[in-house]
Amino acid sequence: MSRLVSVFLWWGVHGLHEQCKNPLYETHWFGKNDIQTLNEFPTVKTNLKLCPAYNQKASCCHQTFESEQQKYFNFWKNMLAAKLGRIAAHRKSVLSVVAPGTEDNLSTQDKQQLQAAMDGFDSVLSSSTHTDCFASMVTYIAGMICFSCKPEWFNYALMDGDQLVRLRIKSTVCVDLWNTCQPLGSAVGTLKQAIVDSAIAKQAQVAEEDLDMFLSQHALCDWIHDTIALHPFSVPPKETQIAVSTAATARRLVSFQTDFDVMSEGRNSGFDCTWRNPASGAGGPYPTAIVMLMAIAWLAWR
Repeated sequence: MSRLVSVFLWWGVHGLHEQCKNPLYETHWFGKNDIQTLNEFPTVKTNLKLCPAYNQKASCCHQTFESEQQKYFNFWKNMLAAKLGRIAAHRKSVLSVVAPGTEDNLSTQDKQQLQAAMDGFDSVLSSSTHTDCFASMVTYIAGMICFSCKPEWFNYALMDGDQLVRLRIKSTVCVDLWNTCQPLGSAVGTLKQAIVDSAIAKQAQVAEEDLDMFLSQHALCDWIHDTIALHPFSVPPKETQIAVSTAATARRLVSFQTDFDVMSEGRNSGFDCTWRNPASGAGGPYPTAIVMLMAIAWLAWR
């Protein structure tokens, strides 16, 4: 009993300041002078545009911090565009294996297998296949960016000692994601098999893009959680655990565990969660050359 009382006393003294110290956004905790940061403690604002659901209530966000939120939202959106760019680069590399004018020298089997691979690439890169899926992922990203505003973040965190190892995400989130990504998953499976079957496709100099996260609902949910939800402000994605202070452990003792609906959070945001096909350059904000540069930059960053 005395320990529980001491925890609540600690919370009464330190709680307001700790509410805006979500470890997922530690790089932007209050007190830094070189970047815009979160509030020191929850404050009521009425002019939030990117996360307007937090207007007229105490939150950790303020309007000038929105420049940082927009920056990281754009980063993740560009990362998805770069993934399409690398798929397009791989397709081009596969085609280049056959020298111009030598197509007639290929066996019937090689021609058929190469065509199956090309059809697979075209299906994955088609906006009708991936647009809804990528729009859903962008909505998820927006939700995680706005999660930085939430002072009761600890209610959604699963801790292992002093490590935040997972967010409690509402189960419907995975269902929503997979409902829009299943067509892409099917196309990815077909493409991967076509590449395996084609001796010519396997000779491509450009590495095959990792698309395994789209092969199942479980794989997609794990990937987007571990890559984006645990690193919304672009902490290197290979890290899956985040060290937090002892104070966070105290927060865990007085938290009330519940699930976070990241998709609803994203839909209620002011971010542009639409998706335009950058790989084709048609109707999208990124010409193909720019997408290729995104892919190169992403590989260098990792």
